Amino acid sequence: MMKKLLFFGLMWAILAVAPLTSLAASYPVGDGVKLFLEEPSSPWKVSPRPPAFLVRERAEHLHPPQLEAARKAGINDPEDVARKLLSINELFAFNAETGSHIEIDFSALKDGEDPPTEKVVKTSASYAGEGLSSEDGITGAQTEVRRFPIAGADISYRLDAEYKLHGKPVRFIGVIGFAARHWFFIYYTGPGNGADDVAVVEKLLASCRIEAQ
Repeated sequence: MMKKLLFFGLMWAILAVAPLTSLAASYPVGDGVKLFLEEPSSPWKVSPRPPAFLVRERAEHLHPPQLEAARKAGINDPEDVARKLLSINELFAFNAETGSHIEIDFSALKDGEDPPTEKVVKTSASYAGEGLSSEDGITGAQTEVRRFPIAGADISYRLDAEYKLHGKPVRFIGVIGFAARHWFFIYYTGPGNGADDVAVVEKLLASCRIEAQ
């Protein structure tokens, strides 16, 4: 009788935990590195390929030198050029209904390259914020940089920014950090009035965990 009680107790514990753990998914993002995150609810999706709306958007804003360099490399279609540029990212999360999206990029250290110090990571986040003001069509950029913990990361900083792009309000959240001998960049861009999307992003960031295999 006692064994049966213990068995059913164990099964109940497993079933109680299963719904929580099933929400997390893992994605390969680097050499022997996986990113775990909670799957966002619909209409958000996660994919290793960029969404069509983001490809079109990037294609529409390519600069002549980028198009010329692509033509020399045998790439003539602007959308193919956009896909090539977006391919540096290992993962995308997006809401096709609102255009909100997250780009996730992990870049391994080169041979002999030293890991960054905390100061270097913080400075990189600050420079990213300062660089917004020099982007075409961006005005009124307001930025804030602060430390932001990501599970499994050695160092990570967060950049919050609000600005107008061609007169339309935009919200940006960027997390820059270092983990498992990889720099990582998690960049969210969405409409300035997209409070629901920002809530999804905050939940996703809180669930992020980086593991070296």
